[in-house]
Parts: sequence; structure tokens; C-alpha cells
Amino acid sequence: MTKGEHKTSEFLKKNPSGKIPVLELEDGRCPGESVAIFRYIEGVHPEPNLMGPDPFEVGHIEMRNRHIETEFWSQVGVSWVNGSIVGAMRIYKQIPEAKVANVAKYCERLDAELATAP
Repeated sequence: MTKGEHKTSEFLKKNPSGKIPVLELEDGRCPGESVAIFRYIEGVHPEPNLMGPDPFEVGHIEMRNRHIETEFWSQVGVSWVNGSIVGAMRIYKQIPEAKVANVAKYCERLDAELATAP
């Protein structure tokens, strides 16, 4: 990422959004995004399952994924934009106070929730 290889024209042919991860299949197709890759892998190799053995677990895993996406990764993105790597690129004006606090709060909440789960 720091070299920008995911933004090259060669990579953009695999994933036009320029994001990682991308899984390059033997036939050249390239599904991207973690959950899409998990669903592909589970479809090809259903055991052990990745996305839940029954409708409740599938829904529960999807709920957790959405929480992580909207409540965690969005804040990691804020920390990334206001961190040293992006700061060194001088792309955005840095706001040091925007780093980490919300990420830590979410991790504490998730840790407490998962501590009560089997």
C-alpha cells in the first residue's frame, strides 16, 4: 500500500476500486472485499463454514460484520488519514486529535461483548 501498487493500472484491472484485499482466481477473475472473498471460499469449501451454520448465526455474523464496518473501520480510516503514513504523503491536512480515541472505544465495547459469548 505504501508504494501505491494497488492504484496501478495493472491492479485496477483486477479491482477498479483500487482496494485490497483481492483474491485472484486461477481463471483470472478477481473477487474483492473480505466478506465477498469469504463467501466465495465458503462456496468452494463449505466445511468448516465461515459465515454460520444456521440462519441465526448467518444473521449474527452479518450483524457483527456491519458493526465492524461502520463503527470500527470507519474510525480506523479516520486514524489512517490523520496518521503518520498519510501525513508523510501530505495529501490531507492532519487532525491529530482525530486519531485512535473512537477505535479504542469500539475495541473496548467489542471486547466486553465477546467476553460474554461462547
